Amino acid sequence: MSFNIILTPKAGKKMLESMKEQESTVGIRIGVLPGGCSGFQYSMAIGVEINKDDAVIESEGVKLIINKFS
Repeated sequence: MSFNIILTPKAGKKMLESMKEQESTVGIRIGVLPGGCSGFQYSMAIGVEINKDDAVIESEGVKLIINKFS
């Protein structure tokens, strides 16, 4: 898998602040979900675990977790 995702310093700071509010946070999970006739939908949520087939990218101190499907 090859990804090129880069956070700006301001985005990284905000994400780190949001992650501190949640317990057991390991990163931000980014994904693509089937959206029916409107195409794909994108999702972003606090990640509490990293699965063995996830890709992990670190940017601005934030681990970005992407599942294999996405």
